[in-house]
Amino acid sequence: MGQKIKFFYAGGTIGMRAGKDNCLTAPRDDREFKAVVLPMIEQWQAENDVIIDYEFYTAKDSTNMNPDDWQALVYRVANAQHDAVAFAHGTDTLVYTAAAIGFGMHGKTSGKSALTIPVVFTGSQNPLSAFGGDGAFNLQNLFRTAKAAIENGIADV
Repeated sequence: MGQKIKFFYAGGTIGMRAGKDNCLTAPRDDREFKAVVLPMIEQWQAENDVIIDYEFYTAKDSTNMNPDDWQALVYRVANAQHDAVAFAHGTDTLVYTAAAIGFGMHGKTSGKSALTIPVVFTGSQNPLSAFGGDGAFNLQNLFRTAKAAIENGIADV
């Protein structure tokens, strides 16, 4: 197989499911999100000659992400043994997490970035399971973007 992409679920609508009275709720655990996302990952891997290693980070609302989460995610990116890292994240604070990872990886010294691979983010307005929603489309584009960044030698957030 070709490139290796580390994929993290870090909360957000993309991983939610319809609960009581059709209200969206976060997955209770890794199994609920994995049941929906794994078939999509397996299909995308087969069609695109990539390996996608999935890890559930959190299902918390993205507005509750904090510096401890950002530090943990910087650590995971820094230690990824992959060609790219991809995140599904809540849209409310996706930009804050992306900035924290960018700052954390680039460090204080100009020209001495520890970031050697692309880090890509996506969110959605609809869950993966919503027929006709943007969740599945955005997830496919997340992996497409990561693959294109690898092929073009991009190492940035």
